[in-house]
Amino acid sequence: MKLDNNIYDNNTVFNTDGKEIFNGNFKELKDFMLNTFNFKLTDNEKMEDYEDFNGREFKIQMGIHIDPEFLKSLEAAASAEAKLSGEEKDIKEKFEKFLSDEKLEGEVNSGEVITLVVKGKAAHGSTPQFGINAGTKLAEFLNTLNLDTNGKNYVNYIATRLANDPFGKVLGIEYSDDEMGASTYNYGIFKYDPVEKVGVVKTDCRHPKNFDLVSKLEKLQEENINIVVTSTKEAHYVPKDDELVTTLVDVYRKHTGDTKNDAFVLGGGTYARCLKKGVAFGLLFPGKQDTMHQANEFLEIEDLLLATAIYAEGIYKLCCE
Repeated sequence: MKLDNNIYDNNTVFNTDGKEIFNGNFKELKDFMLNTFNFKLTDNEKMEDYEDFNGREFKIQMGIHIDPEFLKSLEAAASAEAKLSGEEKDIKEKFEKFLSDEKLEGEVNSGEVITLVVKGKAAHGSTPQFGINAGTKLAEFLNTLNLDTNGKNYVNYIATRLANDPFGKVLGIEYSDDEMGASTYNYGIFKYDPVEKVGVVKTDCRHPKNFDLVSKLEKLQEENINIVVTSTKEAHYVPKDDELVTTLVDVYRKHTGDTKNDAFVLGGGTYARCLKKGVAFGLLFPGKQDTMHQANEFLEIEDLLLATAIYAEGIYKLCCE
């Protein structure tokens, strides 16, 4: 059986009901893209050679839907805002100098209530080290101000124990595995209630196998600090020498010629964990810009087509040979 690379039409765009809406340059794409790869039996192959193959050919289709509202929400998620009441001398000048020194974008609006905004850089939840955490950056600035006792304690904890430390070294909860890498801590949501005088930090931890996160966190309990684990999942791991992994790597190398890069573990949550033995495969190629879960996330058309060919042959190798 062979992959017929000449059958798919890489200049046709469909919407979600299958109706063709565009035929031409992919750069004009706004809604939905669909590509089809066909498999055909070669002349010396017979139907009975493939138990699950019910025709002379079959198709694999891949599509991407782009939601503008989702992109807007990603932009908002990468920023942090604080509202202050009372007097603080020269706060505008101090904040603007902080933004300049830290090479950050933000804004300040003065009035009865002073509003400070810091804009960060979004990153995948499993790789906070590649982003800029607007919440911890804002806390670093707030920690320089004369705040009320509870507010000061809250921002001080963030600024001195969480900021610039996505691996938990300051808290003493770092952990690394030779096969799966280091644990990461994404301090993603910060909320402070000025009435109840209670602050919350919601954290997303991605950790390797054999790491007891709950017992580690229990050691951080102290006066006025309550740590609650709302949900946990066991780390999902498939060895690199497993046939599933080696088959997919071989197909990848065949199509790309890349023999330097090997299979590796990532902290992203995927549907692979729904299977006892499943792996995430693609789609980011080495050397290409990683914009996953960020505003203006994109993928080059050439990479999409190459990945589709790799996926198609990978599926065939795993299911038909």
